[in-house]
Amino acid sequence: MGLATNRRLRFLSKPYVGPVIVGLLLGITLNIIAAPFVGDTCHNVIPNNGDGENLVKLRETKSVEDAQMKAPNDQDEKMEKTLIFEQAPPPNNQFKVKPKKLFRPRYVSTELGIKEKLFVAAITSPATIDTFGVALNKTVSSHVTQLVFFTQSPPTNPPPGLTLVLIKNQAPSEMPIYILKYIVETYADVFDFFMIITDRTHLRAEKVFDFVSHISVSENIHMGSPEVNTKYCNIEGSVILSQSVMQSISTELDWCLKNPHPTSPSMTLGICVEHASGLPCQDTGGGKTYPYFHVEDFDYDDDIDALRGNPKFNTSIAVYPMPDDIAHYKVHRYFCLLELNQTRQEIDRTKKNIMKMSKMAPAGTSDMSWPLGTPETLHGLSRFDLIRWAYFTETHIYFEDDFTNIRPLIGVHKQDVEAILELAIGNIEKKYTQFQFHSLLNGYRRFDPTRGMEYILDLKLVGKEDVSSRVETRVHLLRPLGKVEILPVPYVTEHRRIDLILPVAADDLKGFATFLEAYRKTCLTNHDNTHLRILFIYKNRTDGDKTDQFALPKSLIDYYQNKHINQTGKISWQAFEFHEPYVSDFVLMDLLTRNYKQSSLLLIGSVGMELTIDFLNRVRMNTIINWQVFFPISFWQFKPNLVYQKFPYPSQVELGAKYGFFNKHSFQHCSFYVSDYLEARKRLSPYDAMQSDLFHMFLRYEKLNVFRAAEPSLRHKWKDVVCDPLAPETVYHNCLAHNSEGLASRSQLATLLFEQTMGSQEHH
Repeated sequence: MGLATNRRLRFLSKPYVGPVIVGLLLGITLNIIAAPFVGDTCHNVIPNNGDGENLVKLRETKSVEDAQMKAPNDQDEKMEKTLIFEQAPPPNNQFKVKPKKLFRPRYVSTELGIKEKLFVAAITSPATIDTFGVALNKTVSSHVTQLVFFTQSPPTNPPPGLTLVLIKNQAPSEMPIYILKYIVETYADVFDFFMIITDRTHLRAEKVFDFVSHISVSENIHMGSPEVNTKYCNIEGSVILSQSVMQSISTELDWCLKNPHPTSPSMTLGICVEHASGLPCQDTGGGKTYPYFHVEDFDYDDDIDALRGNPKFNTSIAVYPMPDDIAHYKVHRYFCLLELNQTRQEIDRTKKNIMKMSKMAPAGTSDMSWPLGTPETLHGLSRFDLIRWAYFTETHIYFEDDFTNIRPLIGVHKQDVEAILELAIGNIEKKYTQFQFHSLLNGYRRFDPTRGMEYILDLKLVGKEDVSSRVETRVHLLRPLGKVEILPVPYVTEHRRIDLILPVAADDLKGFATFLEAYRKTCLTNHDNTHLRILFIYKNRTDGDKTDQFALPKSLIDYYQNKHINQTGKISWQAFEFHEPYVSDFVLMDLLTRNYKQSSLLLIGSVGMELTIDFLNRVRMNTIINWQVFFPISFWQFKPNLVYQKFPYPSQVELGAKYGFFNKHSFQHCSFYVSDYLEARKRLSPYDAMQSDLFHMFLRYEKLNVFRAAEPSLRHKWKDVVCDPLAPETVYHNCLAHNSEGLASRSQLATLLFEQTMGSQEHH
C-alpha cells in the first residue's frame, strides 16, 4: 500500500496533471449551471396519444412534459392545432421554408417615399383650348411638375405639346369628380399636392410651386379662394388638395358620383371634398395664407394702372378670371417685370450689405471680390496653374491655346465679342455723354471656372462735337456662370456588353499584334464583357492578286480564339472589299449594323489605342440608349524620337504635356447604340452623307445628346496619319490639323530647330 500511495503522489506531482484536473472540474461546473437552459430545447419525449402535432407547443410552454401536465379543453386544443401549422413545419421535413428575399428599391427617393411636388389639372373645352389652353400651358407647364388638361369633347386640331385627357358624356357639373377619379387612379401616390383650375385662371406658377413647397406634407390641405357666402372653393380661383385629403377622397368617390351639384362644378368639388375629409374650403393652411385676386370685367389696358399700387394684386399668385388669352400674356408680362424689378432691388440691397459688412473684415474693403457677390479669381498654386489671357481684336484672336498663333474671329466667338463690345459701348456712352465709340484698341479674355468669362477692353472714344478730342478708357466685364443644375439621365450600369469595332487597313498592320495582346490582357484575362470584331478592309485589289495581306493577322486571331475559347470576351473578324477611291464611315457602318441587334452598344476603336477597364466602363456609363452618344477626346502621343532622348522608348503612352496632347481634331473614337445610329442615319440625305461624318450626323440629330470630353484613360500611340484629300472637307482639315500638332510641343520643336541650326553652322 505504501508503494502504491507513493506512485499516486508522484503522478499528482507531475506539472501537466494540475491543469487537467482544474479543466475537468471547470467543465463539470459549467455543465451543471447550463443544464436547465439546454434541457428546455432538447426534449425527445413522445406523448402517450402518439399525435405528432402535440410535439410543438405554444411559445409560453417550456417543455413537452409541461404541456402534457396541462389538460387542455376543446377550445385550447383547437387553438393549439391551428398554431402548430403556423409555427412548425410538417413532420419528416416534407418541405423547407425559403427565406424571403429583401427587396431594395433602386432609388433612395423610392425607399423613403419621396414624391413629386405639384400636379395641376386644368379644365378646358374645344372652344378655348387653342387660346386659353395654349396661354396657360406656355406660362405654367415649365414651372410645375405636371400639367394635364381635361375636356368633355375632343378638339378638332389639338395644339401640340399639351397633355389632354378626354372625359366623355358627363355633365359639366360632374367634371371635377371624374378628374378626381383620374388622379386617384393615376397619380394618387406620385404627388404631394394637387391643384384644380380652369383655363381662365392665371397662375404665377413658380410662386405656386414655391408656396406648396413650404407646406408640410403631413398637413391636411383643402385650400383655395372661397366663393362668396359659401364654404366651397371656386375652381376658377384654383383649389389645392394635399395627398392625405386625396387618399380620403379615394374611398368616397362612389358617394361623390351619386351626389353632384346640379349646376355648379365648384360646389360639386367642394361637397365631395368636405364629405370625404371633413374640411371646408379655406384660404389658409399649413401656417400660410393663399394669396389670390378676383377681377370683374377685367380689361388690362384700362385696369392695370389702378392695380399697380394694389399690394394684394402684386402679391397674388392666382388671378381670375381672364377675359381672353391676350390678357393671360399681358398679366404674365406684368408679373415678370415686377419680379425683375424686385430682383434688382434685392441685388442692390445685398451689395450695400456686403459693402457694410466688408468693413468689419480683417483686410477691410480691399479684400472684396469684383463684381460683388461673385467668387474670387482662381489663384493657382504654381505658375503652371495660371489662366491664360487670350488677346483679340475685332477680326482675329491670338494665342488662344498652345497650338495656334492667330486665327480669324468667326462663329460663336465673334458673336460673343460683338455682344460684349456692344454692352461696353452702351454703358460708356451713357456715362460719358459727350463722347462716342471710335474703335477697339485691345481686347483680352479668359475663362475662369469659378467665375465665368472675363473681358478687358481698351476702347478709343472721340468727342461728338469735336472729333479731335480723344479719350482712351479700359473697362472690365464679366459674363458670370449661371446656376449649375443636375440633369436627370436614364439609369445605366457597368455590366453592359460592349461590341468593340476595330477597322484595320493595310497601314494598320504594324501595330495590330500589339493591340491584340493588349485586348487579351485587358478583356480576355479579366473576363470583361467585351466582344471584339475586326474589320479587314481591302482596297483596290485586282482579280489576279491572290496574296492575302491580312493572312498573318487572321492567324493571330485564330491563335487567341483557341487559347481563350472559354472566356467571356470573344474575337471575330469580317472582311470588306471596296474599289471606290474613298469609303465613308457610313458605307462601312451601314454594312456592319446589319449584324447587330438594335440594343447593341458599339465602340469604334483604332489600332494604336490603349485599352483599359476604366475607359470601357466610362463608355458604358456615358453612352445611353435614346439619350446620349459618346465621343471621347483621346490623348495622342507625340512622335517618340522627338520627345525622348534615349532608346528604347516606353511601351505605354505617358500622360503629360511634353509626351502628347488631347487631340480635339480626332472623332474616330466613339460609342453609340445601333438603334440610335439607325434613327439618325434615316435623317441624313445621300449628299450630306458624302460631306459629313458620324460626329456631325449625331450633332444634327436633335433627339440625342452628344457628349464630348477629354478622356485621360484613352491614350493612343503615335501614328503617321495619311490624310485623304477625297474625304469630306471637315474630315480632311481635321486630319491636317492633327498632323500639324501631333509631332511635338512648341518648345520641343523650337529646341530641335535650334539644335539643327547650330549643328549646321558648326559643320560649315
